[in-house]
Amino acid sequence: MSYIRASSDCASPSNPAENYEEIVKTVFAYLRLLVDAPSATQAQTFDECATLASLSFRFAEKSSSPADDASDLASQLSGPWPKDWTLSQQYLMREFDERQVRDVIARLADISKVKGLLAGQKLPTSMAGRSWDQKEKVYGTEYLVERFSEDLVKAVRLSVGHFCLSNV
Repeated sequence: MSYIRASSDCASPSNPAENYEEIVKTVFAYLRLLVDAPSATQAQTFDECATLASLSFRFAEKSSSPADDASDLASQLSGPWPKDWTLSQQYLMREFDERQVRDVIARLADISKVKGLLAGQKLPTSMAGRSWDQKEKVYGTEYLVERFSEDLVKAVRLSVGHFCLSNV
């Protein structure tokens, strides 16, 4: 199982979680653009990401501990990839598979199939009256699980993005 993570730091000094609905709308608008993008744009995006990943691999910082390096290497050796990819597999993007990319993006762009995590010390004011109703077993961190609001789902489904998909 894998997760795709998009994170955002908000500049609101009082409660960063206040703008979470706008962030969700923006992320889904961008995903909608990717769904509708022509194949050439997706291939170009892949090439740009592959170039950045290659640079990240070439200039990766050394770990602070040889023991961590040995542990990471041991876990990488058990992976389902060729052994000559052991050091680079977590960094490098090797092949563009349009069908697979379109499938993943279409799944991500469907808000009914996505879970979101909102973390903060206080609930946003839009969630006033609610309280943390569950407690994590190990650390005792309180949390709340609920579906996206119908208004947010409707806004996401009606949204249209206005982003530039090309850096050329």
